[in-house]
Amino acid sequence: MSGFLATNGILVESWAAVTFMKGATTLIGTDIVGTGTVMVVNTNGRDTIYVAVIRGDINGDASIGVNDLAAIKSNLLAIQPLDGANKAAADIYNKGSVTVSDLLAIKKHLLSISLIVQ
Repeated sequence: MSGFLATNGILVESWAAVTFMKGATTLIGTDIVGTGTVMVVNTNGRDTIYVAVIRGDINGDASIGVNDLAAIKSNLLAIQPLDGANKAAADIYNKGSVTVSDLLAIKKHLLSISLIVQ
């Protein structure tokens, strides 16, 4: 999966406005939403914040690729531990921890053996 299209300031019903942020950058038009993208929903002047998690998109570039495979391997070897949305994206089977089975799921996805479905 390659993420979702984002539109800045769209109305969700007549009472809510949605803004997508990647770091300090506001996404507009056809910008792509990846893991770690923040969605701010403003309803009657009150913000609710959501963080995107796309299973397999560990590095937040809105695609599942070899860099995600390297990130999960580094996490498993305790070289560079994952946290937050990135760790959740690495937990392909939503077990609460990142294991070798998650690494294998990404590898199978990259080889088109078994695709990761969101």
